[in-house]
Amino acid sequence: MLENTINILVSGNPEQEASKLRSFKRNEISKEVRVAREGVEALDYLFTMGAYSTSDRSLMPQLIVSDLKLPKIDGVQVLRCLRDSDRAKPLPLAILTSSFEELKPNDTYNSGCNSYIGKKVYFIELNETVNNLGLYWLNLNQQPSKTRRN
Repeated sequence: MLENTINILVSGNPEQEASKLRSFKRNEISKEVRVAREGVEALDYLFTMGAYSTSDRSLMPQLIVSDLKLPKIDGVQVLRCLRDSDRAKPLPLAILTSSFEELKPNDTYNSGCNSYIGKKVYFIELNETVNNLGLYWLNLNQQPSKTRRN
C-alpha cells in the first residue's frame, strides 16, 4: 500500500460498491478511497466543482476505478471528460464492470481507458482481482509525477 494514495471508486450500485470497498480494505489498496455514486459526482470531485467547489485538495488520485453503468452520465462519458482535460488526462482509469452487454473492451479503450476488467461475481475472485489491480497500478506501474491541481 502506498501511504498517501487516494483513489476514487465510481459505482452506481450500492451492493457492488460495498464488495469493492471490502476488497480495497482487505488488500490495503490505499489509505483513502473516495466513493462517487454517479458520474457527475466523480467529475465534480476530480475538477473541484459543484458540492466539491470549496474542497482544499492539492493532489489528484493515483487511480480511478469505475463501473460503466452509472446514474446521470455513464462511465464512458466520465472517461471522455477526463481524457479531454490536460490535468486529468494522465490519471489511470480502470473499468471494473459486469456490464458486458453494453460495451466491449475495445469501445472503452478507444475512449482512453487504461484497463478493462470483467467484475467477478464471487467475493473471493473479486478480492483477487482488486488485489492484482492495486498491485499493478499502485505498486508496479510507474506513473507521471504527482498531478497537482491548478
